[in-house]
Amino acid sequence: MPILGAVVTLAPLPAHVVPDVHAAIAAVSGVVALGIPVGPRLPIVIEIATKREDEAVIDALLAIPGVMGFDLAFADFSDLTGAPAGPSPSEEVST
Repeated sequence: MPILGAVVTLAPLPAHVVPDVHAAIAAVSGVVALGIPVGPRLPIVIEIATKREDEAVIDALLAIPGVMGFDLAFADFSDLTGAPAGPSPSEEVST
């Protein structure tokens, strides 16, 4: 199963809204773990069944009110036939 490590950047939000945004991020299909937030940045882990599913997960994350950006830090597709493994820091999506 492909695994992605990413950082979601939140817009400036009132403190009482942040837990709701984190909960919405955690509820996105494919998001399996949330890390410890650092300022407006929240590290996440995504597991998907196919490489094409990553676009749907990213789109769902960026559609959450309060989410400002998505930065891919790592992608491992090694369990897919012929797919490379390793970091892919050059792939970046932001709004």
